[in-house]
Amino acid sequence: MALEATSVKTKIDFAEVKRQAAGRWADILPALTPLTAAVLTKGRQDHPCPLCSGTSVLWPANDAHQSGRIACRTCTNDKPTGDGIATVATWGGGTQ
Repeated sequence: MALEATSVKTKIDFAEVKRQAAGRWADILPALTPLTAAVLTKGRQDHPCPLCSGTSVLWPANDAHQSGRIACRTCTNDKPTGDGIATVATWGGGTQ
């Protein structure tokens, strides 16, 4: 008797993920991306971007610790990502 492979898709509640992640992005981003916690904890200082290998081009949004929003002058055209999930998708190599 052969077993058939089945695919089960689970719907992710992104609003709940963002709610649970709020204020924890300094732990989450380094775990899922090449970004370090220093990107969030050092305030609005520039940091080298690991994606485009730029120097002093990566910076956190004003609410980055809560939202996970990061900007790169090259990769995101100097505009912060929409939220931490978009940050993970951009710097973690995934899609949202």
